[in-house]
Amino acid sequence: MIEIIISTMRHGAFSRKVGNEVFNIYKILTNDVGLIDLKDLPKEAFLADAYDDRPRAIKEFSDRLLKADGVVVVIPEYNSGVPGVMKHFIDLWKFPETFNRKFTIISVSSGAFGGIRASGHLGEILLNRGGLIFPQKILIPNVESLFNEKDEMISEKDKIRLENHSKAFIEFVGKK
Repeated sequence: MIEIIISTMRHGAFSRKVGNEVFNIYKILTNDVGLIDLKDLPKEAFLADAYDDRPRAIKEFSDRLLKADGVVVVIPEYNSGVPGVMKHFIDLWKFPETFNRKFTIISVSSGAFGGIRASGHLGEILLNRGGLIFPQKILIPNVESLFNEKDEMISEKDKIRLENHSKAFIEFVGKK
């Protein structure tokens, strides 16, 4: 099972557009795929009590991650790092079990460097907690130029990059 995380709550986020494109690629490559969009986190997830008594929706997301062999994180770069909602979501994961799996990172930004700082920041967090990181990260710069008004990816080059990355990650996840 592969779970894809769209790691922002922002409406109209380009990382969501990329995440949906990635989800569609995985649906073609394997039927065993799920999508977790952090815009669906309940408000209760942000209360102080959430650390001690996880809201049901967090438990459902966490249980899905525990069943996943691989996790694809599509992450935007916010203020030179990981969006706060993604870090908070990670803080609510069951430790250490949730981290004992394979991860890959696809970062996006409107700038020229494709979210490299967010990718590195997230990679450090996951590695430090015991995750195994697929070494072929994807950085997507100038993301706003890759979609048309119907939110369809118009960059064939980037579609091919995402397809090749997805195939390679599926192979990586299949290896023991």
